[in-house]
Amino acid sequence: MRFITILIICLSSFFIKAESNYFIDLKTDLPIITTTLVFSYFSPKVVTTVSEPNLNKEDLNFIDRSVVGNYDLDIATYSDYLIFSLIGGVFILNKLNTTWENYLIESTIILESFLINNFFTTVAKYSIRRPRPYLYQDGVTKEELTDPEGSVSFYSGHSSNSFAVATTFATIFSKKFEKIWQKSLIWGVPLSIATLIALMRVEAGKHFYTDILAGMLVGVSVGYLVPYLHETKKDPIIIGGDSKTIHISFGGSF
Repeated sequence: MRFITILIICLSSFFIKAESNYFIDLKTDLPIITTTLVFSYFSPKVVTTVSEPNLNKEDLNFIDRSVVGNYDLDIATYSDYLIFSLIGGVFILNKLNTTWENYLIESTIILESFLINNFFTTVAKYSIRRPRPYLYQDGVTKEELTDPEGSVSFYSGHSSNSFAVATTFATIFSKKFEKIWQKSLIWGVPLSIATLIALMRVEAGKHFYTDILAGMLVGVSVGYLVPYLHETKKDPIIIGGDSKTIHISFGGSF
């Protein structure tokens, strides 16, 4: 009974209304969202086929070479379900302790982060056109080699998008709480799910390790930068030295 009481008290702390530290500027944010949304919709229509019909796994670095042989369509499907659940869960959880006005602001920032990240990911995929790991296996069919889907390995969209959304959510949501265990939970859970999604893409044979690592780095960067540029108040970045401390204040917005 005591455990249940403590659990209820802990969970109830997430429902306390909190002020938002973020804003949106429709004159700037709306064109960004619209442009990246249109790009995301039409860009898959123009991807081309693999340009290297004869692929040799010995040409890969030793880390990525270990992935060749992985292929599981079920895991690939599960990773799709998981990233949809992560994105949906983020939008639901973000409403727990805020007003509808703040929720719309913060949800717009999360959406914008996702779309900007997806834009960068799509440009990279179509520019680099790296073959997916399963194309390096023996017995690959001509249909698989000429399938446009096979030439967009670098970098992982599932990884970058999941980390962008998870980081944006954690950055925004964690600022509403002061206790370490709350912040740890807010950061730990979504980032753990994003990591699992990335590893599932490797196990499914859809990506190399370098694909998901690059996706993680880009996703985290976008996920931090977008909400930062929407903050109403920004703390100065302090650079410490032996003789003096220099305060540098960064400002700006989309």
